[in-house]
Amino acid sequence: MKQKKEAKLAKSAANQEERRARDEKFAAEQASKRRERDERVAKENAANAKKNAAIEKAAKAKALKEQKAKDAAKQAKRARKDALKKKMAPKPALKAKKVKVVALKPKPKPKAVVAKPPADPNPLLVKTPPKPPRLETKKRSSAADAATNAKSSKTTKSSKTTKSKNARRPSSAKKTTRGRTQKKSSPIGGFFTFSLLCLVYAAYLDSTKND
Repeated sequence: MKQKKEAKLAKSAANQEERRARDEKFAAEQASKRRERDERVAKENAANAKKNAAIEKAAKAKALKEQKAKDAAKQAKRARKDALKKKMAPKPALKAKKVKVVALKPKPKPKAVVAKPPADPNPLLVKTPPKPPRLETKKRSSAADAATNAKSSKTTKSSKTTKSKNARRPSSAKKTTRGRTQKKSSPIGGFFTFSLLCLVYAAYLDSTKND
């Protein structure tokens, strides 16, 4: 009986030892599997994080690019609007440029060339000095012409002969539209014509009475 009990106890101890070894082995296998799973999950998480970071970076870059494009479109639209407003705005009046008035200097008149008199063959003879050159005078008015004509009519025949060549024509001559001069009819000539006509008419009346 004692041997049976010892054999039974030894068998149970062996079974327990086997069970314990099996449990330890299973625990070790489970621990290794858990460790491998944890490492795999960590690697996957790192890869996913990296992938997510890249995706997020690309999304941010895309959003920034779209925002820049929108801003550029807004700026172009605003620039076109400003250009159209500037084009349609009323233009300011042009200021007149100040022109400097420069006084023109009068041109110097050419000096009159005085001809030298010819050499005198007889220097001992006393001669009258030469007359100065005659300057051009302005045209006199009609009143001045009438005054000179009235004065010239009172002068003697000798004074008439000594008149200068530039004397005006008498006031009795008037200028017609065609430029020809026409003498005025004097009252004495008219009186003689009238008396002659009267005599002719009287002679005609006498001849009719005699008939």
